[in-house]
Amino acid sequence: MQLQVPNLAANDEFSKLSAIDLLLLSQELDSIFLEYRDSLNLERKVRFGIELEYEGVERKDFTDFLRKQKLNWKSVDDETLISGGEAVSPQLFDQRKTWENLQAICEYLKLKKADTRHNAGLHIHVGAHLLGENIDAWRKFAKIYTIYERVLIRFGFGDKINARSTLFSYAKPVGLQFLASVSDLDERRSLATNRRFFKQIYDVKKNAINLRCLDFLSAIVNMNTLEFRNFNSTTEETIIQNDVNAVCHLLLAAASKNLDEDFLDYKLNQLKNYFLSEKAYLEQCSQILLREMAELVDILFDNNQDKIYFMRQYIKGFESCSDSEVKMAKELVKK
Repeated sequence: MQLQVPNLAANDEFSKLSAIDLLLLSQELDSIFLEYRDSLNLERKVRFGIELEYEGVERKDFTDFLRKQKLNWKSVDDETLISGGEAVSPQLFDQRKTWENLQAICEYLKLKKADTRHNAGLHIHVGAHLLGENIDAWRKFAKIYTIYERVLIRFGFGDKINARSTLFSYAKPVGLQFLASVSDLDERRSLATNRRFFKQIYDVKKNAINLRCLDFLSAIVNMNTLEFRNFNSTTEETIIQNDVNAVCHLLLAAASKNLDEDFLDYKLNQLKNYFLSEKAYLEQCSQILLREMAELVDILFDNNQDKIYFMRQYIKGFESCSDSEVKMAKELVKK
């Protein structure tokens, strides 16, 4: 039996596929290549920011490029890098100009042969106002993230098949930490309980999620963000766009009234009963968890294109690597 690649315009429920059909679909994804889009069809209320680290290019040269091109991005130093710097965007919206500017920056860095394979990371900020003071949304966000962090970490390898050597030092997964206390959010449904839950990683920047830009002491306003730090850096604008799409939809899904929280509770109980040491958990962050992947895309997206693009980047042709050297995946992006 051979399963055909689904229609990108449809909205199939991939989590309902049998194990064999899900495997066949995953193998068929090699024929799909990610295309850069003018729009992700995100709502206007969605705001995000990008921090793109690179090595091997003089920061002064990059600063001059931004100035000459009149791009409203900043060029800053980053102490974690041996050379190069970090490109920091302003507040961004899903509009053509955003993606044109990102493409110009990536093309420049490609031309200069910037190195994103060794120490450089990619950080994405998403406006926390999408969850606001909605207690239910924060609780559901914690549950989705706890269950599917392992999938999000491998997805975040981007156009590489393994993590940069410093990933777990500068973006430590927090799923196991969350798992130990996520049930508290069900027992006492209050903003104070949510604050206490997230406070456990609040003062630590070097986690997969950084909450130091989040103000839990006052109303959650537009300038507050959740920072996702689990991404390998890349000069492929299509991969960055795909990364942005995933984390923005993560917050949107948590805020949705249509999310099946009973299913999340079922998955949490499964995870609690399946004991994982920290070592085993980190190993699973690099492995391919097809069932969890299918569940996550059905939770995040309402169309096959977004789902297929996420799965294609996550599976990467089933490539894996246990070496310390970061290796590029086979071609993912349409040239």
